[in-house]
Amino acid sequence: MTQEEFDTFAKMPEIDFDFQYIIKWFHELGICENNGMGTTPFSHKELHSWRENMQLDVLPWDISLLREMSVAFISMQEKSKDPEQIDPLLDFE
Repeated sequence: MTQEEFDTFAKMPEIDFDFQYIIKWFHELGICENNGMGTTPFSHKELHSWRENMQLDVLPWDISLLREMSVAFISMQEKSKDPEQIDPLLDFE
């Protein structure tokens, strides 16, 4: 896959300013968990602990969205084992 093909496929959509906090939280959390047997999506327990530790007023909708983003990442990571798919962690120079 060329850089141009990757850029077209993996282009991050425009994110409304009101929702940029979700991306920030997602990266602060670390995108996914590692349970010793591999990567897993964030558990509700992990998200609850993070919210409590950070003393944030997080809506239930935000928690659901963060978990779904983590689930989507893990799904893409699994699919990337196929040589025809893109690894979500792949970094082109």
